[in-house]
Amino acid sequence: MSDPPPPPASRLASGPTSASGTGLPQAPTRAPWTTDGEKKEKEKEKDRERKAFRLIELINRSISPKLLNLLLKNSISSVAAALPQQPTRAPWATGGRSSSPPPPTGSNHSSSSAAAGPAPHHAPTAPSASEEEPACWPSPRPSSSPTSLSEIVPARKCIFTAEDLAKFNASPTFQGFVSFLRFCGAAVRGISCKRGDSLSLSPGGRALVEGLEELDGLIDEVPPAPAALRYGNPAFREWHAKAAALSPSLLARVLEKATSTSTSSLVEAEAKALSPFLSDSLGNASRIDYGTGHETLFATLLYCLAVAGALKETDAAAVVAVVFARYVKLCRRLQTTYWLEPAGSHGVWGLDDYCFLPFYWGAAQLDDKGSESGMSGVGVAGGSGGNGETSTSTTNNDPTRDGAPSKPSGIRSDATLAEHGDAYLYLDAVRFVRTVKKGGPLSETSPMLCDIAATVPTWRRVNEGLLKMYRVEVCGKLPIMQHQLFGHLFPFSGRM
Repeated sequence: MSDPPPPPASRLASGPTSASGTGLPQAPTRAPWTTDGEKKEKEKEKDRERKAFRLIELINRSISPKLLNLLLKNSISSVAAALPQQPTRAPWATGGRSSSPPPPTGSNHSSSSAAAGPAPHHAPTAPSASEEEPACWPSPRPSSSPTSLSEIVPARKCIFTAEDLAKFNASPTFQGFVSFLRFCGAAVRGISCKRGDSLSLSPGGRALVEGLEELDGLIDEVPPAPAALRYGNPAFREWHAKAAALSPSLLARVLEKATSTSTSSLVEAEAKALSPFLSDSLGNASRIDYGTGHETLFATLLYCLAVAGALKETDAAAVVAVVFARYVKLCRRLQTTYWLEPAGSHGVWGLDDYCFLPFYWGAAQLDDKGSESGMSGVGVAGGSGGNGETSTSTTNNDPTRDGAPSKPSGIRSDATLAEHGDAYLYLDAVRFVRTVKKGGPLSETSPMLCDIAATVPTWRRVNEGLLKMYRVEVCGKLPIMQHQLFGHLFPFSGRM
């Protein structure tokens, strides 16, 4: 039997024969004209791109800086090319170990900053603590009440586009609002909620607390309807309608305390104009949900009452430890009674499904170390700080005096949360997360909280980082801020 004929020349040119010796070419996996070197280079480029986009996803989830450093190794150039805009990451992330000196406190620099591109045009850039003006209490209006009905502007929405949001974030109103949050945070440093009875609180503030307690009592009048829904008990709509109807009279009593005269038609008209700030801060009746936007509306109401003179500068600590703490208690009960759906939840990659400010102000409560913490203080202008100089809490309390954790890592103790959750907003918030998320350990249900506990050394750093995160993740998001209300005491872009 004769030997088989040799393969055609074209077949020999197309590639080597198979190991079986049949003469058939191996199936090409690349273009015939591509060399082996080009193939390897393309595979390396694809691998670098996969690492870069995986890194973007992880940064957006604010993972531990140690893991970021591992992924950044040998990939800096590809990451820089793959990032069209700066992703959101944990503001307290400082990168890994480095032989160079650490950046100044509050700086936005980190070991991964080389991978960051320009910031998104719609997101505000959070300045460092050293760049911000000293925190101050809002300047009260000249008179304790409006002089005419024409001064009163009903609450309304003004943010509809990304351009509107950018305009608001650059406005004096927003800067004053953030300064108010910082001022209250500096005032409550080292003060637990259990000390509320000993704190200075003006008659207007006391009246607001009484109003929140009255709204809490309405829950007993409107029990949840029998429903098999996981979220959104329809009875909440009935409760919310009653709360909205009661809000004007509650706020009228608050504003009346700021005047030396009895309730007038002007005070009643202003209370009616402010009432949507209160009723809308209690959740949305249509969607039966609650989120950080509703919480921001209550903080806005506190700011408005400060401008109106119903809350005084000396109330700053009590605004957090008494008034806001009572509001949080009311909202917690609403969430668990009517099972309000989380509005805009980030799932496991958020601090909490419902709130943010209890973490920010709560971290301030647990930090009373002042300059001893090694972090720069928050400048406080006015009566609390004087001449805009950096000041620390006027108390000499050590958070370890009552067993409260002196470091963020202490939140991982169930005994600590049970013992001190009623005294500190941050611990109460973590305790609430543990209560409603029963599907696994905290490291699985809330990895960001565990990441903070594991990587952030001081409460001061947590406090500063959370403010930056609040400005970007809450005040810089159009889906949240499109529901923000404005009025004569909280004007849009400086004026209505």
